[in-house]
Amino acid sequence: MKTLRSLILKRLALISAVMFIVVLMLTLSVQYLTEQQAACNQAAIRFAQIQQLLAQNETEVAEHLESFYDSNLHKAETVAYILDDHPELISDVAGLRNLAHTVQVDEIHLFDPSGRIYAGTNPEYFGYTMDSGEQISFFKPMLTDKNLTLCQESTPNTAAGHLIQYSALWNEDGTYIVQVGMESHHITALTEKNDLSSVFALLGGTAGVSLYAVETDGEIVGASIPAHIGKNIQDIGIRHERIKTDGSGFHAVVAGVRSFCVFTEYDGRLMARIVSADTLYGDLQLKILELGLILVVIFICTIFAISAFLNRYVIKTIHRINDKLQLIADGNLDERMNINTCLEFTDLSTHINHMILRLLADTDRLSYVLNRTNLRIGVYEYSEKMKGVRFTDFVPQLLNLSPEATRLLRSDQAAFRAHLAELQKNTLTDGSEICVVPGDRYIVIDEHTNPGETFGIIKDMTDEIRSRRRIEAERDTDLLTGLYNRRAFESQVNAICAVSSRLGHGALVMIDADGLKEVNDRYGHDKGDKYLKAIAGLFHALPREHYIAARQGGDEFILLLYGFESEHALLDIINTLKYLQSHSTADLEPGTAVPLDFSFGYSKLSEGNSFTDALCEADARMYAQKKIRKSSVPSNKSSDI
Repeated sequence: MKTLRSLILKRLALISAVMFIVVLMLTLSVQYLTEQQAACNQAAIRFAQIQQLLAQNETEVAEHLESFYDSNLHKAETVAYILDDHPELISDVAGLRNLAHTVQVDEIHLFDPSGRIYAGTNPEYFGYTMDSGEQISFFKPMLTDKNLTLCQESTPNTAAGHLIQYSALWNEDGTYIVQVGMESHHITALTEKNDLSSVFALLGGTAGVSLYAVETDGEIVGASIPAHIGKNIQDIGIRHERIKTDGSGFHAVVAGVRSFCVFTEYDGRLMARIVSADTLYGDLQLKILELGLILVVIFICTIFAISAFLNRYVIKTIHRINDKLQLIADGNLDERMNINTCLEFTDLSTHINHMILRLLADTDRLSYVLNRTNLRIGVYEYSEKMKGVRFTDFVPQLLNLSPEATRLLRSDQAAFRAHLAELQKNTLTDGSEICVVPGDRYIVIDEHTNPGETFGIIKDMTDEIRSRRRIEAERDTDLLTGLYNRRAFESQVNAICAVSSRLGHGALVMIDADGLKEVNDRYGHDKGDKYLKAIAGLFHALPREHYIAARQGGDEFILLLYGFESEHALLDIINTLKYLQSHSTADLEPGTAVPLDFSFGYSKLSEGNSFTDALCEADARMYAQKKIRKSSVPSNKSSDI
């Protein structure tokens, strides 16, 4: 089946051939040149009108902007007056928003004398100071001069990113600064009338006549035909070398239509008036042709005009719509339809964009459902046709993202994928699917990929991991001393001894608190507990990376010394324990300190020496030392093992 475009082009080719023959045979050279000169004269008049209109509009816009700035300052004064009269509104965000609506501004912010936002219509900005960004720092001179009233040009908002204009002044008693802001559409409305396309639409609306503004590099920056804006002048059929700015014209095929072009130079740009050959020479054909031929020509021209219109404004537009719809159908919901060639296409664009927004709203609805059900789950999706990523509100919290990082990852699909890949490298343990997120958060990423699109779920495991660790800590820890208990100690020892490179030179040490019974009998069992804690505290004098300690129960402790590069380094630690036997005390209460009296024995660990054997040997040596210490005088407490 033939396309509508091919059918139209076939008929256009036939019509063009007929029109060419008719014009070639009946056009007289004198009249031909006369019409060209008339077109040059009309172009000169139109260029002068455009220049005059641009100058008048520029003056008018400047006057409007000055009045607009004065109005903004007046609105700031009005807000300050109302807040002075009703100070209770300062802490009422809803009340301030109603006030903003009443005085017709978009934002109200209140700064304290130090320059910090402490109240206003936007709580998300509370705490910002005049050092928080380039835009807000514009008002910093007001902190030292309370007579200043400042009105800022429209600039991008530091936090939100959209264009906004701010005005500010001190309230009457100088206790706070009132700042009001209005978004850029209030200002843009004033300057749109000086847009080249608007001026051209006003002056260049004649059928068959087009006006263009062209940069020196050939880019079309203004045109009475909106579809040509942004193209290069060569793209519509005009070669640079043919352009003349002396007021004379030349012929060219512009956008498929033979036309007469007149150029001039204005304010560093080229300005062109382009008249289609049909418009310029149409009257000649009517004068020369016989009455019968006039009807034929009118019929042919009508068909040509209809076909050209259909091709330019219907066929091409339909192709643009189909291309956009294909992208949307492929999952790229960032695309927007912006076809404004006629009211019908504008309505179609609006409905398609509304449909896209309804689809995007599914993410918001999913966020609402998940939040209402207290499910700590985030959902995301993207496709190869999309630039960004769609995800629910809980995803930034699960990934511990700042607002700036959230905006980046939402708009940049590659950055989002790279961020997830980096998180998946940092798992809780080797082979675990639980990822560790900076900020002490734990998540599981479950991703499902179809050809061209990806859907993922991020589940929060933080509470579960913390609960499990708390249970393990309670299970493995001696409540009195904070050391490992016997079960946890043996588990840690087995893990260390299983890797010879980790064990290195090591030893198992048994310790017994000799003076516990005397302390209990003399001072009470609560002081005995302090005595045991003091012994546990002695282990802090050892290098933390080279020992683990546990309370065996009662007054017995056990140490694993490991990871030493030499036996000499290991014996240095054993000697440290010997030193602590004679130089340590326990503070039982203010003013009461007793010597820490303990015995210990150790057994070096080797490949042929099992944990049980080493434990028995260390225990035997500890009891042997204990026996010697009991029979020795106090000065002999630290005798060798």
